[in-house]
Amino acid sequence: MTQTVVTLGAHVFDVQVRPVEAIPDGQGATLVEQIRFGPAGTAAGTAVTLAKLGATVRTAGAIGTDP
Repeated sequence: MTQTVVTLGAHVFDVQVRPVEAIPDGQGATLVEQIRFGPAGTAAGTAVTLAKLGATVRTAGAIGTDP
Protein backbone atom coordinates (compact mmCIF):
# COMPACT_ATOMS: atom_id res chain seq x y z
CA MET A 1 0.00 0.00 0.00
CA THR A 2 1.36 3.44 -0.97
CA GLN A 3 1.15 6.11 1.68
CA THR A 4 0.39 9.77 1.06
CA VAL A 5 1.82 12.62 3.12
CA VAL A 6 -0.60 15.46 3.91
CA THR A 7 0.74 18.85 4.98
CA LEU A 8 -1.50 21.44 6.60
CA GLY A 9 -0.40 24.94 7.48
CA ALA A 10 1.27 28.04 6.08
CA HIS A 11 1.82 28.42 2.34
CA VAL A 12 4.15 31.28 1.50
CA PHE A 13 5.69 32.46 -1.76
CA ASP A 14 9.17 33.90 -1.16
CA VAL A 15 10.76 36.53 -3.38
CA GLN A 16 14.52 36.93 -2.92
CA VAL A 17 16.23 39.92 -4.51
CA ARG A 18 20.03 40.28 -4.54
CA PRO A 19 22.03 42.36 -3.98
CA VAL A 20 20.11 45.07 -2.18
CA GLU A 21 22.54 47.76 -1.10
CA ALA A 22 19.86 50.24 0.00
CA ILE A 23 16.07 50.42 0.15
CA PRO A 24 14.85 53.09 -2.33
CA ASP A 25 12.80 55.96 -0.88
CA GLY A 26 9.09 56.15 -1.70
CA GLN A 27 8.33 54.78 -5.16
CA GLY A 28 12.00 54.74 -6.17
CA ALA A 29 13.71 51.85 -7.91
CA THR A 30 17.13 50.23 -8.04
CA LEU A 31 18.80 47.71 -10.33
CA VAL A 32 19.45 44.22 -8.99
CA GLU A 33 21.32 41.24 -10.39
CA GLN A 34 19.06 38.39 -9.31
CA ILE A 35 15.42 37.74 -8.43
CA ARG A 36 14.44 34.26 -7.22
CA PHE A 37 10.97 32.91 -6.43
CA GLY A 38 10.13 29.83 -4.42
CA PRO A 39 7.77 28.07 -2.05
CA ALA A 40 8.15 28.54 1.67
CA GLY A 41 6.17 28.19 4.86
CA THR A 42 5.78 25.15 7.06
CA ALA A 43 3.31 23.32 4.80
CA ALA A 44 4.37 24.42 1.32
CA GLY A 45 8.12 24.12 1.89
CA THR A 46 7.75 20.66 3.41
CA ALA A 47 5.38 19.50 0.66
CA VAL A 48 7.73 20.60 -2.13
CA THR A 49 10.76 18.99 -0.48
CA LEU A 50 8.94 15.68 0.07
CA ALA A 51 7.62 15.68 -3.51
CA LYS A 52 11.16 16.21 -4.82
CA LEU A 53 12.20 13.18 -2.78
CA GLY A 54 9.50 11.11 -4.51
CA ALA A 55 6.70 11.12 -1.94
CA THR A 56 3.04 11.41 -2.87
CA VAL A 57 1.98 14.68 -1.28
CA ARG A 58 -1.27 16.55 -0.70
CA THR A 59 -1.40 19.91 1.02
CA ALA A 60 -4.09 22.21 2.40
CA GLY A 61 -4.13 25.78 3.63
CA ALA A 62 -6.07 29.03 3.59
CA ILE A 63 -5.76 31.83 1.04
CA GLY A 64 -5.01 35.22 2.58
CA THR A 65 -5.96 38.68 1.38
CA ASP A 66 -2.77 40.57 2.20
CA PRO A 67 -1.07 42.49 -0.63
